[in-house]
Amino acid sequence: RSKGCEKHQIFFIDNYEVLCHAASGLAIDIVDDVPVLHRRRAVDSRPNPWSHPLLEFSSVNSQIQ
Repeated sequence: RSKGCEKHQIFFIDNYEVLCHAASGLAIDIVDDVPVLHRRRAVDSRPNPWSHPLLEFSSVNSQIQ
């Protein structure tokens, strides 16, 4: 086994409960059944193409549905 190879096999769960690669610090995601490393997108309070759709609520007879 080559020296330094061990760190490439170490992973951790960050504060946001995301699986990360220790050597690069990048998040691990699955795309088309293949694990990939990716940088996390910056958090933005305004909706953008990568954000989740906002929740919609309606009130019928004083009950949230």
